[in-house]
Amino acid sequence: MPIDQKTGKPFVILHLCDNPACCNVDHMTLGTPTENTQDSISKGRHRRPSATMNKLHRAVELADAGKSTTDIADELKVSEDEAKRLLAFHADDASLYAAEKIALGPDAAEGKRRVRLTGEYEAIVSVLGMLNEARHIDQLDLCV
Repeated sequence: MPIDQKTGKPFVILHLCDNPACCNVDHMTLGTPTENTQDSISKGRHRRPSATMNKLHRAVELADAGKSTTDIADELKVSEDEAKRLLAFHADDASLYAAEKIALGPDAAEGKRRVRLTGEYEAIVSVLGMLNEARHIDQLDLCV
């Protein structure tokens, strides 16, 4: 296994298609464990809701500063679609979040918002997982 010369640690395989069972080498690349974790977080597959909330807050800050969706995506290291999704979530959730801050306090409101955002991620990731599996069934047959 190749070793990262900077860290001395072995590289890991990053599945670009997010299907660990996929054996198509065009869907794989070498990366560090840190890059693998960052990829997982950026695609909503990692169980770190605070990282997701941080991305939401930063996306809103950048949008309020007049940055384009492309610039926001570049800074957050996510796809442009993901940047748009974060901003759409914020717009759709803003009035509920504001009301909860008044009624429940800022900490409880933030917690409820985190649940809504990460719940949406889990639904999206579940659908993407099903699509990836369906798309790779033929390739799995070839790998046997």
